[in-house]
Amino acid sequence: MDSGLAPPASTGKSKKKKKSKSNLKEKSTSSASEASTPSATAVDASDVKSDVGVEEHSTTNGSEKQPNGTAPELERLLAELAIERERREELEVQLSKKSPPPSEPSATSTQANEVAALRSELEELRETRAREKEEAESRIEEAEDAKAHIEQQYQTLRERVTQIRSTLGDRMKADAEELAQAKQTIEELEDQNRELNDAVEALRSQLNEGVEERNAKDKEISGFRTRLNLSQQNWTQERDELVSSERRLQEELESLRQALRDWEVVAMEERAVRESLEERVVELEEQRQNQEETLENTVAERDRSKNTIIGLQRALEEIQEARKKELREVVENTQNQIAALTTKCHGLETRAKAAEASLATAQADLARVLPFESQVREKDLLIGKLRHEAVTLNDHLRKAMRVLKRNNSEDRVDKQLVTNLFLQFQSIGRGDPKKYEALQVIASVLDWTDEQKEKAGLLRPGTAQHHDPPTSKGGLFTSLPLSPFHRSPSTPALGTVYDSDKVWAEALKHET
Repeated sequence: MDSGLAPPASTGKSKKKKKSKSNLKEKSTSSASEASTPSATAVDASDVKSDVGVEEHSTTNGSEKQPNGTAPELERLLAELAIERERREELEVQLSKKSPPPSEPSATSTQANEVAALRSELEELRETRAREKEEAESRIEEAEDAKAHIEQQYQTLRERVTQIRSTLGDRMKADAEELAQAKQTIEELEDQNRELNDAVEALRSQLNEGVEERNAKDKEISGFRTRLNLSQQNWTQERDELVSSERRLQEELESLRQALRDWEVVAMEERAVRESLEERVVELEEQRQNQEETLENTVAERDRSKNTIIGLQRALEEIQEARKKELREVVENTQNQIAALTTKCHGLETRAKAAEASLATAQADLARVLPFESQVREKDLLIGKLRHEAVTLNDHLRKAMRVLKRNNSEDRVDKQLVTNLFLQFQSIGRGDPKKYEALQVIASVLDWTDEQKEKAGLLRPGTAQHHDPPTSKGGLFTSLPLSPFHRSPSTPALGTVYDSDKVWAEALKHET
């Protein structure tokens, strides 16, 4: 394939070039032999011109017709150009040798004219030769460029052919391998097809068996459906019962909550009663300070006052016992209700095993009921704490009574007692009701007037009574003391009028 793509040799054109070169050589020799006469010179010049034109025409035609010439052809063209240059030089030498002698003026003039004509023709020939030379050189360059381009195209075409050969060979090999693999896969698929046909036959037999089993299962399913309908009816009945029981429990829970709220109200009322009693104790202490001057004159009345104070104490104890009984009854009722609710919840748990959703709601209700027991315990602890505080206040009162008993002077006050009371007042929080109680104790120890109590905030502005302290046995407490907590107690008032002498007598009795 490479030999077929090689460029063909231009044999005909090379033969024409050889003929033109031989003609030029013959004409050059003839012109050299006939150079003795002017006519011969003119003929030679014309012949040379014609020969040069023929040769140039042949070379140009050859260059135009042979763009695919090789390097030896270009060398030949260059050799021809060199030969033409030599001929031109020889002609110039011959013309220079033909200068006319001075003895022949007419011949000289004719020869001069001929020489001038020859020189002009020679100049024209030189110009044409120069132009033709330039054109030949340009054509040679174009031929070389065309040759290089053709060689490049030839190389690229050759590379493409080789690449096509290699790719076609690889593709043929790959196709052969794929064909072998396809044959192998066809054989495997045929084997698999046989196996699948066998499997289909087996599956058909199994399908027939499955149809028979399905008919039997359909009968069983119909029986199961009837049983399922019965079980659903039973389940709906149980669910309705559980819903009704849940509603009943919810109502009981609401009633229990209402009872708990009532109990809290009762506890708050009891706290108000306790605070009012504490205020009374503070005011009794104030009364004791006011009655200290008349203590010596009221010894006879003390015995009479003792009985009244004992009755008052008994009344207080009876009230406390009644309140304790009420609290115990409330706690017992609450505990009984909680126990009843717990038993009911246990019964619901046993009944709600078949319904998980109802069980969850019942457990939630049980969890809501259980915190009430802890609240009851907290209330018991609060009652115990209040009792302890009452005991500490009684101790402070006894200490104050001892100090007053030792020091009969009304201007002397125990510094340690006042210091302890003031420190306790400062340590109590601002919103705590104990702060008000501590301030009342300080006012009773320091024997503040009503105006001083108004400034300290113990009395409301405008409620102070500007009167002299009583020196007789008349009672100072004609009504219940003022309290910062305006609550309605759960029991009727403890009393209306209290005798100061009886109160002081009872206080002194406790001191002794």
